[in-house]
Amino acid sequence: MHKNKLLSILLTLALVLGILPWTVMPARAVEHGVSYIDANGSAQTADNVEVVVESMGADNAFKSDSGWLYVENDVSLNGASNNGGVAMNLILGDDKTLTLSASLRFINASLTIYGQSGGTGKLTISGSTANNPMLALGSNTLTINGGTVEATNNAPNYGVYAFGNTSLVMNGGSASFTASMGTAVYGNVTLNGGTFYANGREGAVTGTVTIKDGLIYKDDSNNYYVGTLTGEQKTAINGKTLTPAPNAHNVTVTNGVTNGTVTVDKAAAESGDTVTLTITPETGCAVDTLTVTDASNNAVTTSGTGNTRTFTIPAADVTVSATFTQPVA
Repeated sequence: MHKNKLLSILLTLALVLGILPWTVMPARAVEHGVSYIDANGSAQTADNVEVVVESMGADNAFKSDSGWLYVENDVSLNGASNNGGVAMNLILGDDKTLTLSASLRFINASLTIYGQSGGTGKLTISGSTANNPMLALGSNTLTINGGTVEATNNAPNYGVYAFGNTSLVMNGGSASFTASMGTAVYGNVTLNGGTFYANGREGAVTGTVTIKDGLIYKDDSNNYYVGTLTGEQKTAINGKTLTPAPNAHNVTVTNGVTNGTVTVDKAAAESGDTVTLTITPETGCAVDTLTVTDASNNAVTTSGTGNTRTFTIPAADVTVSATFTQPVA
């Protein structure tokens, strides 16, 4: 009895002094009162938040019982996955980066990413995998409310996506998706806020790109976008950064114009920009009246004659209407 007790004490002492090797699995730290910025831009706190550690790079380990993860320190993982079907919330700590050298995969689970007050946290994913996006959520939704998310797929063959098979909802923060061969984003994109960039050899986005009602985006060539983008516009945004344009205003041509058409070269523009109107009467008709008004129904001065006119955008939305003469019998 005394001999066994003495042996136990000696073994414990040897482990403590490092004479014998031992392995301790690191406990997952849990933080309380972790701050983040929600989808509406308001400060919130979350409790029972597990800190992201290197062991979360194991298969099906990128998750927590509470549904909250926190990048408290710079962490590098060789890929990560969540196969549990439980929605996850990831807080990117200010000035901290979570780096993955292979894809982040969620199966039957959505992912929502938050930033903190500085918005300087980052998730970076880069690799070379065909038919497996760097950021994959199956048929679920990735929501970005803050921080910076960058995914780059450098696979040398086709079937390449940086982000795939799902829906992306941007409420804030910044997202950048790059595919060297295929399409950057395989799915639908909803822009409610934040900055969006997609660049793929085969195009930016396979699905729809929809901008929130009342919101105007512009690219780095000062082209403006509202509503659901057309196919031509989706082609135009490939390799361009889209940012909200809070000083821009809509230009709307009223419906129901007969015997001719009026088109504008911009669906939106910022105060002081010039908008060009193209007037096209039907055969035998001519423009009768042309009216341009702001949101308070104040007249906006137009310049030019004939079938081309211009005006300067005021600090308000603009409506254009026209009437045409009846064709001569």
